[in-house]
Amino acid sequence: METEILTCLSCSSTWKRKRTRGRKPKLCPSCVIDIKEDIEEEDDIPFSNKKFKEGLDLTCNYPPVSSWLCKACGVHLQVSIGLNVPPSHKCQKRANRLLALEQSS
Repeated sequence: METEILTCLSCSSTWKRKRTRGRKPKLCPSCVIDIKEDIEEEDDIPFSNKKFKEGLDLTCNYPPVSSWLCKACGVHLQVSIGLNVPPSHKCQKRANRLLALEQSS
C-alpha cells in the first residue's frame, strides 16, 4: 500500500500514514492526543444545574391543549403543547403578512 507524508497545521511537524480514501487529517497524532486530554480535563469540571435553571422559564401562559383561529382567513390550528406566546401564520387574505392567531374556545 502507498504511504503519504502529511503536515500538521498546528505544530508543522510531518508524519507518514497509509494512503486511504476520504479526508486527510489536518493534525498529527500527538496534537490530536493533546486536544483529547484538554477536553477530558474540561469534563472534570462539575456541571451546575442551578445556573442552567436560573435562566430557564418553564411556565406556560397557554394550556398544553389549545385551539387557535385566524379571524381574517379562518385558518384553525390545534396545539398539543404548552405555549408562552400565541402562534402566528402567514395570512393569505392579508397579503401574506405574519399575524398572531387568537385563542378559540
